[in-house]
Amino acid sequence: METIGDEAFAASHLTEIHCFAATPPTLGAKVFEATDKPNCKLYVLKESIEAYKAAEEWKEFDIQEETGTPTGIESIQSSAVSIQKVLINGRLYILVGDRIYDATGRVVK
Repeated sequence: METIGDEAFAASHLTEIHCFAATPPTLGAKVFEATDKPNCKLYVLKESIEAYKAAEEWKEFDIQEETGTPTGIESIQSSAVSIQKVLINGRLYILVGDRIYDATGRVVK
């Protein structure tokens, strides 16, 4: 994943993110608008920690080493909004409140 689209998780109040992208993705506008970044744990690959700490869009997060194995989106945690993942015709979609996103963070509906 190279980019995360505008407002992809804007209303999500995320508390934890697991990102397996070796290079920090570029962020569209207001992607993590409601997320308290300093208190949101961002788990990244060990070899990518310094890149995320240096990236303007990511450096405010509580960056930690990822110890899991990348297999896709396993779970999403939020303190304020209902978030679900669904497979439709073999494609992954993320339902956040009344919005539907594809796996790239693009709003579908």
